[in-house]
Amino acid sequence: MFSERPFVISVAGFDPSGGAGLLSDAKTFEQVGVQGLGVCSAITVQTAELFERVHWVATTIIKEQLALLLQQYPVRFLKVGIVESFEVLHELLMYLERSFPHVKVIWDPVIKSTTGFAFHAAIDKTAFHECCRHVYLITPNADEAKELMNETDAVTAAMQLQLLTNVLLKSCKLQDGSIGDLLLAYGERHELRASLLNGYAKHGSGCVLSSAITANLALDNDLYQSCRLAKAYTLAYLKSSPGLLGIHQSIKSERIDA
Repeated sequence: MFSERPFVISVAGFDPSGGAGLLSDAKTFEQVGVQGLGVCSAITVQTAELFERVHWVATTIIKEQLALLLQQYPVRFLKVGIVESFEVLHELLMYLERSFPHVKVIWDPVIKSTTGFAFHAAIDKTAFHECCRHVYLITPNADEAKELMNETDAVTAAMQLQLLTNVLLKSCKLQDGSIGDLLLAYGERHELRASLLNGYAKHGSGCVLSSAITANLALDNDLYQSCRLAKAYTLAYLKSSPGLLGIHQSIKSERIDA
């Protein structure tokens, strides 16, 4: 018998500190109100302050984990965090399209850890573009968008990305000069003006946001509302403690101007 809560999956790394990756996603899923499942794509050796190394999980093992979960549970939305390469991600996306075409993928394209460790030595633009064509939403921050699209302006990069998929550009300069997030989806533009720079710096805040979006989509919110609700959750997380590791909690309200 299935849970009354909708099921979602996170494909992400295991961060022993719990601030990012699978552990963080599981905490977010629980608080937002969905049943979270996890597929391990990597094991990191790190704390919130220090990153030493990453051990990648073989693609065959990732697919084995996915296959069993997706055969057993009614999953409609899946979030992807760190993966070994864009080629590996593309293989996973093609597998999902062939075997579970109803599943929509939200991709948090992590290039570097909070502490500066680079997960990808070089950006293969062709492989990256192919991955984008097969995801429902990509959630880069301003620096990631510029690097991924080889642009000097983040909004310009996001507009190019929109030709491939829906985009939530985080912590960028909006039209009124304020810092906020920009959702480019279905040919429409939505600005979320409450900046993720509000609150304290947190390890893994991007993981929190993307998993909260995934959870809210599974709760039958549309993409725009899911991003608004996820941002409110993330803002509460950023304000939850002065340290790098935040506290996950259900939220009553958080003003997001749009």
